Amino acid sequence: MPRYIGLDVHKATCTMVVLGPSGKKVSQHVVETNAELLVDRLRTIARTRHLCFEEGTQSAWVYEVLSPRVDETVVTVKQERRGANKDDARDALELADKLRTNSLKVRAYKEVGRYGRLRDLTKVHGMQVRDSVRLQNRILSLYRSRGIDTSDSLYHPDHRAEWIGKLPARMQTAAESLLRQYDAVEPLRRETEKTMVKEARKQPEAKLLATVPGLGPIRVAYLMSIIVSPYRFRTREQLWPEFDKLGAFWAVTDSSFPKISSIRLRPDLEKHRHTTSFVTVADPVCPGVLDRHVPAHDQAA
Repeated sequence: MPRYIGLDVHKATCTMVVLGPSGKKVSQHVVETNAELLVDRLRTIARTRHLCFEEGTQSAWVYEVLSPRVDETVVTVKQERRGANKDDARDALELADKLRTNSLKVRAYKEVGRYGRLRDLTKVHGMQVRDSVRLQNRILSLYRSRGIDTSDSLYHPDHRAEWIGKLPARMQTAAESLLRQYDAVEPLRRETEKTMVKEARKQPEAKLLATVPGLGPIRVAYLMSIIVSPYRFRTREQLWPEFDKLGAFWAVTDSSFPKISSIRLRPDLEKHRHTTSFVTVADPVCPGVLDRHVPAHDQAA
């Protein structure tokens, strides 16, 4: 007999509510947020087990720990509840009931498969890129505030003293501190980037994706870590936003997407519609083909 489990996850404790197929509450438990204790509690629930919890800071960890112990795991996007007091038991009950009635509107995809390490590296790389850009903006703002034009040599250690000397004495210490911070962050970013690209190239899809115009090694790494599998999307229309973020103009086609017969170009490519065509490339990794946007003059080469 199926059991529908709603889990409200928090830092210290998790509230678990179990419903039967008719919607009757079978049991309710408050468990410490600990992998071993959560697994032990799940084992006391009869199969088949259907588990639902909300997307959050610990959702990836909870999915990794509990999904092998249940028959179905659903992660849903957290819904804002206005004008209501916080009640963990009520939230868990609502999750279980929505899972039972199949009324969850949005589901999050948590499976990472063999891309787990690559996904962690891309997250760290993204953080380091943002830190590096933020530091550069702060440094540039110091020079702009004094009406001083800058160039890339500002960040080179050999020209450091010259650039700092252009600022008033009271601002030189601040500029030197920011530049030293940049010197510490930038090598770490480059090291992470090399490791990320190396890890991405271990995947068999990377070589094929690298042939797509507009996709370099960094974009390929991000693309694989974000999408994981194109087969989790019902149609290409759900897949497009991920490609648009990276400036990619291609789509995977196979028997999973029989209803889509056209490929949408980004608005800034519409004017080139009549000078471009699509090349079909055999995909050795998964069944189907890869359609990619290629300028007409590049095909001859």
